Parts: sequence; structure tokens; C-alpha cells
Amino acid sequence: MRFPSHPIPQSIMKEGKFLLAVTSANLSGKAKPLTSEEIKKTFDKEIELLLDGGETLFGEESSIVDVTCVPPCLVREGWLSKKQIEETWAKKKDILFVCTGNTCRSPMAESILKKMWPERESEIKIHSAGTAALTGGRPTPLAIKMMREKGVGINLHRSTPLAKKLIKKADLILVMGAGHKKEVLNISPLAEGKVFLLKDFALGIKEEILDPMGNSEESYQKCGREIEESIRGLISRIA
Repeated sequence: MRFPSHPIPQSIMKEGKFLLAVTSANLSGKAKPLTSEEIKKTFDKEIELLLDGGETLFGEESSIVDVTCVPPCLVREGWLSKKQIEETWAKKKDILFVCTGNTCRSPMAESILKKMWPERESEIKIHSAGTAALTGGRPTPLAIKMMREKGVGINLHRSTPLAKKLIKKADLILVMGAGHKKEVLNISPLAEGKVFLLKDFALGIKEEILDPMGNSEESYQKCGREIEESIRGLISRIA
């Protein structure tokens, strides 16, 4: 099973709604090709269509892990070392929610997931940040009120600015709007493949969750319902 981060196979799988079964781009024991021209020299007659996605990002072979073993077994060490793979498997997982100010939507999503999934809180770090957040900002009064009605307290939450180190450590980044995804990728292009719209990832609905900031209490209620529904879908998908 391969997990390509390149946008071409990612787009094919996303638009076609299927998984791609792919093999290595070199013959066993032969040098690894780094460009489409090098691949063509070896497999010219076997390939019916060659899409040139540019030179490989790292210029190293992929690491192969057998996940049918417990714990997983390293079959071939490539760009990811054995130590990196073992540390990744053992470490506490990280889910990061992102909105603009980190005072409404993302702390609401964070707190709802913690409330609905308490049994996994020791295994998964669940937190949030904002693309335009100041450090230490308080949640809006309406966000606090609405969440209190759901039995969730966010009054002690303090806002956190989105930073490269948060993006790097996160295993899954769920954003409220397309602009947030763009900002995440502007800060860290390598986050491609782990950053998604919350509603799209959780429910398969390509919609943003709009910012209720400055609007009516009903706007907050609607936002809360959308987030709660999305979190239920998220748990169903990753549990």
C-alpha cells in the first residue's frame, strides 16, 4: 500500500473516488529513476501513458512497512528511517483544528471532539489554532454560552496562533474554510495530504463552516450544529 503525497495521484483518487494500486518505478536491483525521462528509458514499451509530475521531491526510495504484523515490520528502509517509522507508530497522535481567530469555531470543534471521544484523549492530542489569532485571546461570549448549553466548557480556552511547528507535529489538520487550508499550505507545503476541510473530511460535503463572529446567536447555534454533526462523522471515520 502506497501513500503518495504528489497532487497528481491524490487528485486521481479524489476525483475518481477509488484507490490506486501502484508499484515501484524501477526494476529490482536497478538504479532508482528521478525523472520521467529516466522511467521512459527503462519502461518505454510497457507504459501506455506517462504523466510528468516533475523530479522526485527527495530523490530517495520509499520505505516499505508491513502493517499486517503487530507491531508493523519494516520491509525496506528508504527515505523514512526505521527509527522515524517506529517513533511515528509509537507517538501520541495529533489532531489540529484551524479557524481564523481561534475563539469560535476551532475551539468549539476541539472541545466537542474531546467530549464525544474521552476514551481516546490519552492517545490523541486534540487542540486548535487560528490563522490570524493572537496569543491568549478568550472565546467569544456567545461561543461560551452556546457550548455551555451543550454541556461543554470553553471559558478557560485561550487562543493560539497557527505556527509551522504545530503544522509539522499534526497528523491530521481540519480547517473550517478554504482560506485556512491555503494558509496552512503557505506556511508548510509539506502539509499537503493531511489538511482538509472539516465537513469534507468528516461528511464528504465540500462546504465551509462559516464564521459566526459578530453575528446573531442563531448563527452560533447553526455553526455549533454543523460542527457537532461533523465531529460525529469524524469519529465514525477514524475510530
